[in-house]
Amino acid sequence: MKMKAATLAIALVAIAAAPLAQAQSPAAGDAKAVETNIKQLSELWGKAMMQKDPTVLDPIIADDFVGTNSKGKVSSKKEMYAAMKADTDTYASATDNDLKVHMFGNDVAVATGSSTEKGKTKDGKEFTRTYQWTDTWLQRGGKWQTIASQSNQTSGDDDDDDDKD
Repeated sequence: MKMKAATLAIALVAIAAAPLAQAQSPAAGDAKAVETNIKQLSELWGKAMMQKDPTVLDPIIADDFVGTNSKGKVSSKKEMYAAMKADTDTYASATDNDLKVHMFGNDVAVATGSSTEKGKTKDGKEFTRTYQWTDTWLQRGGKWQTIASQSNQTSGDDDDDDDKD
């Protein structure tokens, strides 16, 4: 029963992500529309992380993505996806806070904010972790993609997974 619920949840996220990934092209220079779009895409990222399903992120994570996690490890898109799948934590929630988007021309945006994750470790220990992060977005072919991301854990128990972004 749990597998059916998990499969259904993943399918629903994938269905919800499809229109966002396809209709990501606000009018050039429309900073408010870009901000709203990037906030939606950031929420999608959190949901994918909770469900350990990076495939829904394919349209919004650039193939040449580079990320630096809270432990200072630099990773590619492929490495980030592998770490997401290997994560042994179970998430009850992952929410973005104080998300701000700063435009640089019409095709580059930097999003800053914090995220709070709540859940349990593989040993059943409950956790609440907060991260401060910066994501760099680039509009390519009318679609916004994250090309770089960096995060710092600012509170909560140290996460045990060295590869987590």
